Amino acid sequence: MKMNKLPHFLKAFASSIIWGLGQVFNKQFVKAAIFLLIFVSFLGIEISTGDYFNSKPFDLYASKIAGEYLGSEAIRDNSGNQSFSQEFPRWLQFNNINPTDTEWQTFLSDHKFNTSDNSVNTDKILTFVGQRIRSIHEAQKDALLAQATTIAEGEALTYVEGQATDALRIQLGDPTATKVTHPVEWQAQFDRLYPSLYPTRLENRTLVNYDRLYKNKMLEDKFLSGLQDYFSLKSTQPGSNFISITGDDWNETLLRIYYEAFPEDFADVYNTYDNFYYERGGFFLKGLWSILTLGEAPQRTIEASSKVSFLMPDGKIAFNYVISGHNSTQLLLRGLISTLTLLFFVFLYVWNIKDAYRTSVERQSGKKISEREYFKELYNNSFEYIVLTPAIILLTYITVMPILFSFLIAFTNYNNQHIPPAQLVDWVGIKNFTSLFSIAGGSTIPFGQVFWKVLSWTLVWAVGATFTCFFGGFIQAVIINNKRVVFRKAWRAVLILPWAVPALVSQLMFKVIFHGDGIVNKFLETAGINDFLRSIGSLGRPMSELTVATATFMDRIIYLGDQSINWLGNEVNPWFVRIFIIVLNIWLGFPYFMALMSGVMTNISKELYEASEIDGATPLVQFKSITMPLVLYQTSPLLIMTFAGNFNNFGMIYFITGGGPGGGNAQRAYAGYTDILISWIYKLTTDDNIRWYSMASVFSILIFLIIGSISAWNFLRTKSFKEEDMM
Repeated sequence: MKMNKLPHFLKAFASSIIWGLGQVFNKQFVKAAIFLLIFVSFLGIEISTGDYFNSKPFDLYASKIAGEYLGSEAIRDNSGNQSFSQEFPRWLQFNNINPTDTEWQTFLSDHKFNTSDNSVNTDKILTFVGQRIRSIHEAQKDALLAQATTIAEGEALTYVEGQATDALRIQLGDPTATKVTHPVEWQAQFDRLYPSLYPTRLENRTLVNYDRLYKNKMLEDKFLSGLQDYFSLKSTQPGSNFISITGDDWNETLLRIYYEAFPEDFADVYNTYDNFYYERGGFFLKGLWSILTLGEAPQRTIEASSKVSFLMPDGKIAFNYVISGHNSTQLLLRGLISTLTLLFFVFLYVWNIKDAYRTSVERQSGKKISEREYFKELYNNSFEYIVLTPAIILLTYITVMPILFSFLIAFTNYNNQHIPPAQLVDWVGIKNFTSLFSIAGGSTIPFGQVFWKVLSWTLVWAVGATFTCFFGGFIQAVIINNKRVVFRKAWRAVLILPWAVPALVSQLMFKVIFHGDGIVNKFLETAGINDFLRSIGSLGRPMSELTVATATFMDRIIYLGDQSINWLGNEVNPWFVRIFIIVLNIWLGFPYFMALMSGVMTNISKELYEASEIDGATPLVQFKSITMPLVLYQTSPLLIMTFAGNFNNFGMIYFITGGGPGGGNAQRAYAGYTDILISWIYKLTTDDNIRWYSMASVFSILIFLIIGSISAWNFLRTKSFKEEDMM
């Protein structure tokens, strides 16, 4: 029995190696051609987007560094028709370099292209310059470093004597002095004490002084100072064609000189950026590498390198070259695109193998199905999937992919300390989630502590804003539908106006009205209400005197502001601001429910009320037994949707309070007292001073889980859902 299955497995295996090969053995050539075409498309995409057959070595300058160095024929002089190599002899004359110098004569004779135009191989010029720099560097390095260290120690001593910390003074035995008064003792402890307290300052000061001495020494060399003049200055002589180099071209030339002088640095950079997967990999291989590693080589920027800073004329050209690195977020996006595309091919690959096996089994059993019948059956049984395939592919890339991208960011360290392309982003697993739910917080910023406070307030806000608007609209609907109310249509039109006016306009209007100098506070001042509030201690103490730390329990209850009520920025009493915006939200939310419930109440059968009157029911009993149950039955699903909407009601928070009072600092994880989760996420992702994308992604996932769970649970419990399910 097992041997009978062997041919089927062999055909399936053949299709796993070359798509459609098993179908060829099954004599189904149309399917074989289709699967083979898909296989060729897969290979074509990978090979055409890769560089697998290029035997040339990786070129760091061409692929990672912008600009053309001076040896390129693309670099022209002012007249636009001569390259640097042709101008080199004029540069020698311009700088009065002795043409009889043996070293130069040897160099020129060895590296001329020809004798007719006297042009010189500029690649050799850069090599020669680099070698000269290296020789001077090696000869002077130890002496200059020792001299610079001595100067740095002296400057460090002066600095510490004038700026000593309490810790230093205590260790030096003089805790009361404003300055270190024991220079001898300090000198003795310098090597032990100073580096431990200021490990980077000594290094930086040493380098600064070393750079200065090194630069001065280099400027003494006539060749190098002449090279500086030629690269950067235009001749004032009429008709001069001397080259003026700026920008990327200048940077690349200096960079080449730098690496000629210090090839060990070049080898380090070269090995870092010579990445086979990134540089030569195709669409799918590079995509898989991208999503697994998120890059391995960040962008490098070097400003005013000490090795070649002497070549820069002060104030004219800034040496700032950039080596393009890996951008982690772009790699993640590219990896998602290629992975999703690969999944489609994997689906077809598995289909190809299963089809070869299944067809072989059917042929052995004597069942003969022609390819025409196969495609006809496939069309009849899978018509809906065939029709939806284009939509599925489109939704995969415009809907699923962004969601996956946001989801995966939660498992990285994408924050203001890791911003591509200058820094790389790494996978950190569930570290962001554990730091959120751990007691210690797991981070220098207390996201875990603040999250629960913001979540609690978000739930209070969502419940309060939903039920106040719901029952506010319900009460208004009951009043307007009462027969005793006259001009009901006019009242309904007036009360619907807040819904008709754009919410943004109303929110900004409220912000102006309730500002410190707004019309409401002016009215309260004129009416004498502010005087009463001052008499009971609710007003009159500025925030400079009354802080959050010094406020008493009663202050947190009754304090309303300094000269007037601080409706929107009361940091001492933030619950006053919170309750205020919940009440304010009623104005924007109740008209919707009023209109909705008015329609529902209009459709309630009058016979129910007439029958209840016959039974002696009072209006209150009719409201409790007929009106309210039927209205709640019809509107409970919308109540759940409104709760979800208020949970993410960004506009009401952002445009009125901006998330304040408070917030904007790391101590509160950049969340204000009225920030809800969605407005907190907005701050974390849009503020250039914060940019904590990973935690924002974590919060987005938690919002989805909270809203999805609550909404699903409530929908399943509603009577309308149960009755619809029973039908």
